[in-house]
Amino acid sequence: MDFKGSKIKGVILNRIKKEVYPLFKEQIEKYVGIKVLGFIEEDRNLKIESKYLGLVDPVEYKSIEKRIDDIEEFIRRNI
Repeated sequence: MDFKGSKIKGVILNRIKKEVYPLFKEQIEKYVGIKVLGFIEEDRNLKIESKYLGLVDPVEYKSIEKRIDDIEEFIRRNI
């Protein structure tokens, strides 16, 4: 594939199992020619629930800042 002129420098694979990540990374980089920077595993703990017509208000979470810090750490391990 030809991506001349594209500003995309890399991709992050979302909701992927770590066991298959190396295979996807290799194939994408080989056949698509775009660097794979990392991945985010599918994890129910990363999901922020939503309500009808919108997201849950942060005040409804007892410790939203702790939750966001935990999500950040989870993501940093694989990117």
